[in-house]
Amino acid sequence: MKSLSIGTASQESSRFLRREAGLLVPVALLFTGIPVALLLHAIPPSLRQMTVAEKAAENVTLPGSALILLFFCPLLVLVGTLTTY
Repeated sequence: MKSLSIGTASQESSRFLRREAGLLVPVALLFTGIPVALLLHAIPPSLRQMTVAEKAAENVTLPGSALILLFFCPLLVLVGTLTTY
């Protein structure tokens, strides 16, 4: 059985990151930054700035597009996170 070394793993990881950084960074930004921006864009501005104590008694409903994005955006972020590993 081959012995494992932290130093070897670190060197191999740094070589991989240097070789593939041109692809990893755009893919990570694509799958993490864009879903968050879409979600923030779908939530109405009045809800983005609302605090809990300020509107606690008021019944707030989200538009359908925001509810759909609330389901799909975390999945895209998860895919983006897994692609960087």
